[in-house]
Amino acid sequence: MIIDDIFSKISAHMIKGLMTHEQLANYYCFLGYDGYSNCHNEHYKNESEAFRALNRYYLKHHNKLINEERVENPNVIPSSWYGYLRSDVDTSTRIKALKDGMDIWINWEKETVELYSEMYRELCDISEFVDAEYIKNLMLDAKIEHTNAVQLKLCLESVDYDLDYIMCNQPNI
Repeated sequence: MIIDDIFSKISAHMIKGLMTHEQLANYYCFLGYDGYSNCHNEHYKNESEAFRALNRYYLKHHNKLINEERVENPNVIPSSWYGYLRSDVDTSTRIKALKDGMDIWINWEKETVELYSEMYRELCDISEFVDAEYIKNLMLDAKIEHTNAVQLKLCLESVDYDLDYIMCNQPNI
């Protein structure tokens, strides 16, 4: 794989990540989990900055634009939710959706770590160590986010997704 392809693949993944966090923010807001919604708003902002930084890095170090790939919509929000009011959502649906949303987030971050790891290795294989170091830092950030998401899920499982606990903690998230 050549450098252009590697950065193009990473860029497309970052765009899909922005879409994922934006949709998760809406997903959780719809369910009334404002803390989780704000969490994904923050991830969206941070990853938007990382996306811009990736593009600046590539322009400065390679003197060209990153080729844009087509990005598939992650469709985080189930299509069956459209047309309903927030007040239509019952407790069991809220809890199931929270579990599903956590799994979506964890799986996304796991995919991100795996992709960045693969691209890091590819760059090392072609002796592009400076670029590899840049991608390594992205990989480490994604690994921290993955770890935090897993820890949050473990915390929610430890209280058996108790809605009172979850709602009382929303302002602290």
